[in-house]
Amino acid sequence: KTHLVSSVGTFVSGFGFMVLTAKFNRRMEHNSTEIVSALMDDMVSNIVQMKENGNDSDVDCSNRVAQAITTGLDADGLSTLADFVPSIQSLVPDVANKENLGCTHRQLIFLLSTLLCCVLSQERKIIIALDDLQWADPTTFGLISAVLSSVCRCPEKVQRLVFVGMYREDEVSDDLALFITSFVNPKGGINAHVTDMQLSALSLNDVTEMIMSELRLPRRLVSELAAAVHKRTHGHALFVVQL
Repeated sequence: KTHLVSSVGTFVSGFGFMVLTAKFNRRMEHNSTEIVSALMDDMVSNIVQMKENGNDSDVDCSNRVAQAITTGLDADGLSTLADFVPSIQSLVPDVANKENLGCTHRQLIFLLSTLLCCVLSQERKIIIALDDLQWADPTTFGLISAVLSSVCRCPEKVQRLVFVGMYREDEVSDDLALFITSFVNPKGGINAHVTDMQLSALSLNDVTEMIMSELRLPRRLVSELAAAVHKRTHGHALFVVQL
């Protein structure tokens, strides 16, 4: 699944999509604000880079995003946002440096939702891909769900946003199930199109076709190799690619 999303992300980036990714880890304790804020910081850093690359259309888009942000948030909001998304100071000039007094969960949802909507409003297309969601904590699900739900209430903006959530179906917690259900059965004016994709093991024929394509050899010359690879990997796509 990780390899698939990486390949798709590389492909669609050529069509103007900004690809933002994060991966959860079983062995670490996740902090929702750090993970989500890191995604938003990566997004803003991409916008800043557009401004610095010298392309007129990119510079114009970056300036319009900065203008949309300063219109959508007041000085206090920008200052608080900068605590969670440091790169905003490189995009928006004269962000006040104030003592970090923190903010409530509701305020953080508003700030991050506004930031994402400001970028989408300038016709930027974004893919957010989160891998191994089965290891995320309840607070993370709550924050991500609230931010995405806010964007989903704006049809003209949600059309430019793709969210990809990857997880192991044999490790679905109650919190993850609730997170999925909130978009499969939306409430409160949420406008989201949901597609469920299951990645099953590759068949022997799938592995054979892959090897034929890679080695540019006919089936009869790769059949034994394909059988050995399939037996050793049990059809796991990542292991087949690595092997």
